[in-house]
Amino acid sequence: MKKTSDKIKTIDKTLSLFCNSYNLHGIEAPIEKNLKNQTYFLNHGNSLSWMVVPSVLGRAAYDNNFLDFKFGVIYHPLVKKIPILNKLAANLAGTMPKKHQEIITNLKNNHVDAYGTMPEAINCVLKWKDPIAKFRYNGLILASLEAESDMFVIVHKGTEVWDKHIPFLNKIPFPAHPSIPMPFKKIDLQMAILPYKPSITLSDVIDYKNRYKKVINKDDSPIDEEGIRMRRFMLENYKNL
Repeated sequence: MKKTSDKIKTIDKTLSLFCNSYNLHGIEAPIEKNLKNQTYFLNHGNSLSWMVVPSVLGRAAYDNNFLDFKFGVIYHPLVKKIPILNKLAANLAGTMPKKHQEIITNLKNNHVDAYGTMPEAINCVLKWKDPIAKFRYNGLILASLEAESDMFVIVHKGTEVWDKHIPFLNKIPFPAHPSIPMPFKKIDLQMAILPYKPSITLSDVIDYKNRYKKVINKDDSPIDEEGIRMRRFMLENYKNL
């Protein structure tokens, strides 16, 4: 884990490099819970938005005197395979879990104060009709229930200006088109944190698994349905930014 002073320097350099300005609304809600045992679910925006959005949260924690706030991020495995991105991700997040059970253990034992993820995952490399794509990763929803974590949704807007599209492909009637990340323009970032109350409990998930003997975060499971509900919640609040 990086020293707090080194980590905040990395955060500030990142924000200075990529942002003209940033505004975060709603930080009071997680602070009231002392920034402990929390999970955050973020819309993706541009495929490189993970370089700046978690930095805003880390800066806000520091500004509110949570100087040792330990925030872990669940990145797409591809990030870990690209050395320069893996190094930046490690510097910004401080910790990246390798296994599902590690998330639960770290949250319960306060080894990590919070985990965040962008559930759209690889779908972010395509431009869809909706500004928030279908979720591909719902594992943190399950971990949140297992660790009895407070859940928050973060919506943000601004990184979309980094999306560059291939003109001739946009004319083909596909449901989505490739989006190339070009983070060369400083952005004005708007973010909001919203408490999220899941409609299911861990008991619902266990009952489903016992009844149907299915993997509990795939297909039509309660976790998958909760992911659909959370995405709707994100879309509604994204429009209000």
